[in-house]
Amino acid sequence: MRPVMTSAHGALLRALERYFETERERNLPSLRIEGLRSESWASVTFSGHRHHLDLVIGVAREIDLNNLISTLSTAELVVPGHFVADVTLIARQWQQTAEGRQIRLSFEILTIED
Repeated sequence: MRPVMTSAHGALLRALERYFETERERNLPSLRIEGLRSESWASVTFSGHRHHLDLVIGVAREIDLNNLISTLSTAELVVPGHFVADVTLIARQWQQTAEGRQIRLSFEILTIED
């Protein structure tokens, strides 16, 4: 499938940026959105988009990843004209870089049209 840029894609990106800005201020100063791509999605009764989100978090100290993942899964992400139906962690990978230890997280987010 070819990635698409939709109004849901842009609105979700803005909602994630607002959400992560709060997280950065609180406890994750080196968190960044590395990628967000979207594709159309439909079931028999609903239509929307499946979004693939890649995050990179620099880890200078131990963080509670389970809490971060749980918090994102239940966050109130405002996407006008859509609602966030599901947030699923699909991959996590620890890496050692010249800047230090970091983790790459990949999520799948399903938005459904209202």
